[in-house]
Amino acid sequence: MKYILSLPIFNHTTQNFKALLMLAWSFFPFITILLFVDSPWFAQNIFDGRYLADILTLSYFGLLFHHSDAHLRKLLFVMIFCHI
Repeated sequence: MKYILSLPIFNHTTQNFKALLMLAWSFFPFITILLFVDSPWFAQNIFDGRYLADILTLSYFGLLFHHSDAHLRKLLFVMIFCHI
């Protein structure tokens, strides 16, 4: 684990504060749309949106990971690694 966290992707800082603020403010509208796409009503009336919801979630996490600084990247990685 220590080797993984010492890789350049976790030590290179590219923090973009405006992008992080935009991602934080867009979280609640994003999660509302995401839960609607993943709902049973959406699956019965339009199409099964589980795969779309998964792709959107991974995209949001990727954007958050890309725009964060080195410390936050390590925290995000450990959070996902411990969840698995």
